[in-house]
Amino acid sequence: MDTIDPASVDLVITLCAEEVCPVFLGKVHRLHWPIPDPASNDPSLSREQMIERFRAVRGQILARLEELAATRF
Repeated sequence: MDTIDPASVDLVITLCAEEVCPVFLGKVHRLHWPIPDPASNDPSLSREQMIERFRAVRGQILARLEELAATRF
């Protein structure tokens, strides 16, 4: 994030749920979507279960982006 020019950004969306979100300096509209990280070190999860976790998060992000696009643009 250190290489992003704050003047070139008008919207920042943070997805962090349990961890600390990065700070973006600059006068910008901020949205916070606390979506849990799908990654896991749980050895009991199968490869297919891990893939499904990532697909579920992908679906959540896609739905929110579609809603944002419908209301913002």
